[in-house]
Amino acid sequence: VVASAQSAGRGRRGRSWFSPSDLGVYVSVVLDNVVSPTVTLLAGVAVAEASRASSGVPVELEWPNDLVLSSGGSTRAYRRAKLGGVLTEAATDGAGTSLVVVGIGVNVASAEYPTSLDRPITCLDAHATSPIVRGVLVVEILCALVAWQRRCIDDGVTPMLERWGELSPSSAGVTVGWESPDGPRRGVTDGIGPSGSLRVRVGDRIENIVGGTLDWQVGGS
Repeated sequence: VVASAQSAGRGRRGRSWFSPSDLGVYVSVVLDNVVSPTVTLLAGVAVAEASRASSGVPVELEWPNDLVLSSGGSTRAYRRAKLGGVLTEAATDGAGTSLVVVGIGVNVASAEYPTSLDRPITCLDAHATSPIVRGVLVVEILCALVAWQRRCIDDGVTPMLERWGELSPSSAGVTVGWESPDGPRRGVTDGIGPSGSLRVRVGDRIENIVGGTLDWQVGGS
């Protein structure tokens, strides 16, 4: 399903997704034969690669599902601007077959973004050398999704996780904070686990983050 606009776009944890008319790509795709714990990362790799191919912009990934653009310099010294995201949800068809719905939103052209947003926002057109054709970007995304889905079926998820790490410099060596049942925690990212969790080094121990909201902190470890 492809839309030119959304009246009730939704992101993680029920947050609203700003979807202005004709300024972005808003797509939902139904996938089967996927490994559910890592399908969000698979989709992120596909959308990041498609965005790069369509625009020439060095799109990166931020765990678990954000498309971001670096402002330059060390990964520990800047705040990455968000230009898109991926949301996956489990579903079943009428016959009870397990499916995954992949929702994709990419900011293509600039807009007056709501002032309530809590991080810098950007778009592909602001950094590309020529205007982005949204239809071409959609085709690139669909082709990349199919290609990575087939590769995961044939070769397992390891090659996809390795590619995700290449596209996400913030997944290693960057300080993050989060709320745990025992209170605020802080550690340094240490790559991705085999099930798609974010590994975080806290002291001499590794913790695996599987959900929640991270505070990507400026400064060293």
